[in-house]
Amino acid sequence: SCSSSRCCIGLVGLLQPSEGSLEKSQTDQRMAYNLGPGDEIPNSLQCPITLDIMEDPVLLRETGHTFERVVVEEHVAKYGTCPLTNVKLTDKTLVPNHALRNAILEFREHMQRSQQQQQQQ
Repeated sequence: SCSSSRCCIGLVGLLQPSEGSLEKSQTDQRMAYNLGPGDEIPNSLQCPITLDIMEDPVLLRETGHTFERVVVEEHVAKYGTCPLTNVKLTDKTLVPNHALRNAILEFREHMQRSQQQQQQQ
């Protein structure tokens, strides 16, 4: 078990895409949602591995952390650990995070409405 946040942050850093691709991904998302310099994509909507807004968020039942399904399935299959805590998993069950998926859908709808309102002005 990871006993310090510094340990967990270090592990996440190892799993993230290269800095250039990460910046491109975040820039693409900011453009897709027409976000200005002061606008933020809430961290809770982003996969902690890819930092992309999740499409299919799932909860890793043993640890309670949420990830993008495809990414966490790949990590668990390869390493058998939680990507954030590096805890060896005895239960690899993934549970759909319906509440987070709904929040992501609401965020997207809100951003689309905002874009439409800006275009009408």
